[in-house]
Amino acid sequence: MKTAEGYARDILLAYQGEIRGAVTFDAMARHESDPVARGVWEKVAELEALTRDAVAPLAERLLGPLDPDAHAAVREEALARAAARRGVPCEQIARDYLPDLARFVARFDDLLERTPSADRPVVEQLRAHSQAFGACIRAWLDGNPNAALGHLQDYLDRYRQ
Repeated sequence: MKTAEGYARDILLAYQGEIRGAVTFDAMARHESDPVARGVWEKVAELEALTRDAVAPLAERLLGPLDPDAHAAVREEALARAAARRGVPCEQIARDYLPDLARFVARFDDLLERTPSADRPVVEQLRAHSQAFGACIRAWLDGNPNAALGHLQDYLDRYRQ
């Protein structure tokens, strides 16, 4: 059994991951010339930002106030990651994410097993966001960008307030 400190650390890591994702995909969208790919990256950035905003109150409850400056390094890393992907075909970027998807869902499954009932909706949303991203990537690689966008939009419609 992991400790409460370990649980709080994992929530913080999830929060930082959502910061990283929102910044990375937003930057990728801004530099994408293909309008279809740009639309997908914009929706992924929106998914990441929505999830980040859902995790933030839980992270603050567990860790205290979140200092935006404390996450500057995460944002800088995300911008560097996006810059490194400029010029890489979108399909290759999507393929590069495939190995990580199962790991992300498994990480959130593990976290969900340790989550107190009051926190479950947030951690379930974390898991759902990874599943939606995975479904998006698979649809895109299958040549169906409309379905890819649909998976993202379904998530956004479900979790937007």
